[in-house]
Amino acid sequence: MKRNVPRILGALLAICLVLSLCSCGIYEKLNDAYMKMNDDTLPDPGPSSTVQSNTDSTPSSASSDSEELYATVREFLHDPQVRAEIDASIDEMAGDGMEASVEGSDDTLVYTFRFDDDMLEGVDEEMLAANLEEALDEVSGTFEDIAQSVSEVVMAEEIMVLVVYGKADGTVLACREFYPPQTGAAGTAGGETGGKEVRGTIYDCEIGILSARAGVADNSESYVVVNFEFSNDSDEPVACNYVALIEAYQGGIQLNEAYGSDSIMLSNSDYFTTNIKPGTTVEFQKAFWLENDEDIEVEARGLLSSLDDTPPVTRTFNIVTME
Repeated sequence: MKRNVPRILGALLAICLVLSLCSCGIYEKLNDAYMKMNDDTLPDPGPSSTVQSNTDSTPSSASSDSEELYATVREFLHDPQVRAEIDASIDEMAGDGMEASVEGSDDTLVYTFRFDDDMLEGVDEEMLAANLEEALDEVSGTFEDIAQSVSEVVMAEEIMVLVVYGKADGTVLACREFYPPQTGAAGTAGGETGGKEVRGTIYDCEIGILSARAGVADNSESYVVVNFEFSNDSDEPVACNYVALIEAYQGGIQLNEAYGSDSIMLSNSDYFTTNIKPGTTVEFQKAFWLENDEDIEVEARGLLSSLDDTPPVTRTFNIVTME
């Protein structure tokens, strides 16, 4: 039976690859944004837009035997049948002004879509980003089902499906995390992960360390992306970087921030240095290069912590489970 599992799930992943652009209305929303600035329409995406979802065909009992389980999502995606289905769908979408990829880490399945510059010429990117978020809401159930299906054949404790839409230069337009229905609702990147977030107050502002995900960049180096929340509870506009230093450590050694790789997609990273008004809350991401497989300790401490007794906000992530 194991040979049928990757064939069926691989086909399902490929269908969702197409659906996420076409059937959920993203192509139409992109075209609407384009039409507001131009008199012509975008090129038709082709026959892929007629693909219909069939998530009900996913076998709920496909992983009933232990021999059918994969150790990681990465191993699952390396199955030749799964990879063939996905690559065929990516090839079908080639030439539509967008690049697509499906990759995985230990417990995360990542769909990445990048619009090329020509596709975005004349498009209101803020409007497009809002439309992409709306479209992801419309297909949340589909991606939750994908997370559930993959969790049935992968031994990781909790599977996450991460969908990222971005520009060719790596700028993120929209990003959403999805989990199996029984483990939590979908949310924006940096959203809730089972109620395990850590928050603390530093100088009249609240900083939260929400969640993390690991990956491998195009230079073959491993990295971790950490999701933060910053709330300005003071009386004047302030940016997070004026309140706290954010660092990550492995084995007591500080990790370098991850820069210079287009394959690391970050959401709202500039919010770390952007002033926000009192009463405003923002979420942002920071990435760090990993040195080994040891636990990661993330720390946010006050800029003047050496002069006062303000305690830092800390959270430790296991490199395998990201918990």
